[in-house]
Amino acid sequence: EQGVLQQNSQLTHVYEQAQTPMVVVRGRYLNDAGNCPTQSQSLAISNTLSSASLNQLRVLNDNQLVISSNLTENQLFQLEISQELGTFNPLQEIQQEVDTISINQDTYTGMRIGTFDPCTNQITNYSDTLYSISLEFNQIGNGQEITWETHLNQGQSLLLFKNGSPLINSGSSSDVYLDENIQCGEINCYQMKMIAQGDTISVSKTHCVEANTAGTLPAISSVSASYIDEAITVTWEEPVIEATYIIEKQTNNEDFKQLQVDIATSVSDPNIHPNNRYCYQIAYTDACGNRSNSITTCPIYLNVIQNNENQSAELSWSTYQGWPVDSLLYEVIITSQDEDIIQVVPLENLLTYMDSLQNYEVQTVRYQIRGNYGPFEPIYSNIVEINIPAQVLLPTAFTPNHDGLNDTFKPITKFVASYTLFIYNKWGELIYKGDENDPGWQGDVNGQPAMSGPYAYALYYEEETGLSIQKNGSVLLLR
Repeated sequence: EQGVLQQNSQLTHVYEQAQTPMVVVRGRYLNDAGNCPTQSQSLAISNTLSSASLNQLRVLNDNQLVISSNLTENQLFQLEISQELGTFNPLQEIQQEVDTISINQDTYTGMRIGTFDPCTNQITNYSDTLYSISLEFNQIGNGQEITWETHLNQGQSLLLFKNGSPLINSGSSSDVYLDENIQCGEINCYQMKMIAQGDTISVSKTHCVEANTAGTLPAISSVSASYIDEAITVTWEEPVIEATYIIEKQTNNEDFKQLQVDIATSVSDPNIHPNNRYCYQIAYTDACGNRSNSITTCPIYLNVIQNNENQSAELSWSTYQGWPVDSLLYEVIITSQDEDIIQVVPLENLLTYMDSLQNYEVQTVRYQIRGNYGPFEPIYSNIVEINIPAQVLLPTAFTPNHDGLNDTFKPITKFVASYTLFIYNKWGELIYKGDENDPGWQGDVNGQPAMSGPYAYALYYEEETGLSIQKNGSVLLLR
């Protein structure tokens, strides 16, 4: 077929079937026999339009990426883009199978290639969508935190590289990894690749970061301080990096003073006094010399006021400081001097308790507060020990007439380990001497009934605590 094209015009021809015709164009001057040389081009005529194949995205920097694709000759293709998983929008016409695209990437993007049909001015087919990979970096102490975000289809995975060597493999499209194998001042380059059936389909920008040599580390999140075996033991959670710990101590609201520098995550402080209150501060440094903020912990301090008149003990204690909670559940643990548990009293979040001393069967009673909260091990206050005064009762009169009622004069005791009783007549002469193993004075002198009247006594006794006491008085003998 032949046709003549005038200037700024076009010639349309419809082929009935797929073929590869040759188009020959020759220019000439109008009304002139002189002609220009001919130009020819072979065309590929198809019944359908082929889809493009998008093979790989490679991010060069924040503003450029390279796409690799397979495109059919003599067809028109359009590149479309979406931010994350949003709506696709036309970006530009694409003609090269390897092309550099200029875009502004604030986050990861999705890309696809559409086949343009010039007969309908519409996109008829789309390639598979590929997504770029967004990487962010944050140094945490001696560790490099890498955060990535992209979109993975089924069968796809991510491979993180460090200085050209594989570091980790991940099947998560959004995650965080902490690289602890870094040294202060060194430069490490990271890159992430998306893999599908063994082929690399998306490559992130290469990020080279230098380990910081200055900065503030986050404080330790929780610390426990407890009285254990006549010392205060302080323990804390180990941070995610290798650290050296600085422990400082405060006594009775004075200034904090350095107690210890160590790599261990606990310290035992035996230099304590029962009348003092203590607090501790824990901070740590990394290999770069960065120092964290301090966390303060103050163990529970118990105070007990003993009232011998009404035989009671008033307990009060300080709130615990060191756990990330507002209040704890407290218990009062009451034990004997031999550490046998007498009673455990749950008190929820109360900070006081009144205890009656009247019914205890031991003279020495110990109090300690236990604090409890969820996932943490219980913590303990200082131990406060009190001695209940011994009870010694002596009658003011007795009637030794052998009627089985009030026939003997002897002390009635509680918490008394031993005693010696002396009885004197009115002239000061000793007429009886006995101890806790004797039945008591039965109102006789040398085997003969003593005369009615007052008699003086002196009682020397030793409490179960070892305390020695003397008690003097008189008793009336009645017949």
